[in-house]
Amino acid sequence: MIECRMNLRYGWVAVLLLYVGTGMIDARDPKARSITIQNESGHKVEAFWVHPQTKEKVLQTDPHIFNGATFNLNSFVTHHFEVRELPSTKTGVCGGENQSCRL
Repeated sequence: MIECRMNLRYGWVAVLLLYVGTGMIDARDPKARSITIQNESGHKVEAFWVHPQTKEKVLQTDPHIFNGATFNLNSFVTHHFEVRELPSTKTGVCGGENQSCRL
């Protein structure tokens, strides 16, 4: 298990626990991994894979990861992800400065 604490914009800290599987997804690719993301941030979040060349963000969670929930995906050692807070269902705003959503 790898614990990943990400300092997000506006001082918000999301705690996501990444469980990296010991088995290979594809025995032909030693960089392939099975990952579990556990959201302990206190907010609903979306996770995006970030393309290494274009920096395009590709949504991996549909619709999102609830606080306390886990999300499984297949990935590779070199992949990078971005996690974004979603607005509150009740208020329609996020918890960041000026009610902005935090990354």
